[in-house]
Amino acid sequence: FPVTIRAEYYGDPSGVIIQAFAPNGFQTTGVSLNLDYTPTASMLCRVEVRWLKSKDRIFERNNSLSNTNFMVAASVAIRFSDTMKK
Repeated sequence: FPVTIRAEYYGDPSGVIIQAFAPNGFQTTGVSLNLDYTPTASMLCRVEVRWLKSKDRIFERNNSLSNTNFMVAASVAIRFSDTMKK
C-alpha cells in the first residue's frame, strides 16, 4: 500500500479567497495521511486522514466553533478504457 504524508499551510489573512470572518482571516496548517490501494489497473481506492489547525475558531463542531478539525474520507476512482471514447 503506497502511503503519502503531507504537511500544508494556507494563509489568507485578508480574506481574498476564503472569508473566514475571523480576527486573523483564514490561516490554517494541516497534516494528512493517505493510504492507496489499487485492486485493478483501472481502480484506485484511497483513505485519507486529515487534521487541520487554525489560528482562530473557524471549524464547526457540535454546534460550536473550534480551531481544529479532524476528518477521515474514502474515495474510489475508476479509469475507463480509451476504447470507450468515440
